[in-house]
Formats: sequence, structure tokens, C-alpha cells
Amino acid sequence: MTILTADQHNHGQTVQLAVGDTLELRLPENPTTGYQWVTTTIDNTLLSELAHDFIPPATDAYGAGGVRILRYRALARGRSPLELTLRREWEPENPIDHFKLDVIVT
Repeated sequence: MTILTADQHNHGQTVQLAVGDTLELRLPENPTTGYQWVTTTIDNTLLSELAHDFIPPATDAYGAGGVRILRYRALARGRSPLELTLRREWEPENPIDHFKLDVIVT
């Protein structure tokens, strides 16, 4: 089992995993603004969200952002879109950013 890491530079790309592999997304986030990454599209029969963690900024500067880490496990063979939006919980219709991958599990 391997861990494949992707970030905002992989937006719109296709990634390939084997069953049992882990996909780790690292996306910039500043939860102090209320905006957080939310998984909006996923085939739960192929990918399972394992965890999400936040790494705070290395600086003490007010309002500095950190990195959201989201992990997904490949469960079965197939193809799944994986889409996330950066939005406030109380404003789901107003995302300020989005991220998309096409995930192929072999």
C-alpha cells in the first residue's frame, strides 16, 4: 500500500491508485475566516474518507492560513470523481474555490 500526495497544482488531473492505497490531499485553508474544504462529490463504494487534519501556519501572524490534509482510501476498482469546495458551513451555495480530481482505482 502506498500514499499518493496531491495538492492544488493537481487540480483537474487524473490520478491512479491501487486498491488499498491512500490518497492524501494537501490544500491551503484558513479556518479563522470560516472557510473550510468540504468533499462534495465522491463514489463511496470506491473511495472512503479516512481523516482530515489541519496543520496551522508556521507564523504567528494574525490571519495566516495553514494546510488542510484530507485522506481517502481506495476500496475497489473503478473510476470516481473527487470534488471539494472551499466554503463556509452556513453558506454552502457560495464556495470561493473548488478542487477536482479524477481518481482511477486499479
